[in-house]
Amino acid sequence: MNISSTSIGKITSVVVPKTRATDAPELDGSGAADRLDISGRAKEVAAGLRALKAAPEVRQDKVDAAVERLREGKLGISADDIASRILGSVGGEE
Repeated sequence: MNISSTSIGKITSVVVPKTRATDAPELDGSGAADRLDISGRAKEVAAGLRALKAAPEVRQDKVDAAVERLREGKLGISADDIASRILGSVGGEE
């Protein structure tokens, strides 16, 4: 599974549609106002999106561990294979 900023952008554009402010209507004196109820699921999605946006794009601890295993020859993949996959992904191949 590949997760990229592009795929995350697609998710957020579907889950959280953009809205625009409008002029609020005057109350009719009855004290009643419009009300908005947000479902529990919507609150969970919003909290997840906030956490996703707050998370670093690169998990440096994982990168450092992989670099160290690669240096020690314990990663299970050669540096040439890694370079080929990186160059392939940049060129649009995966």
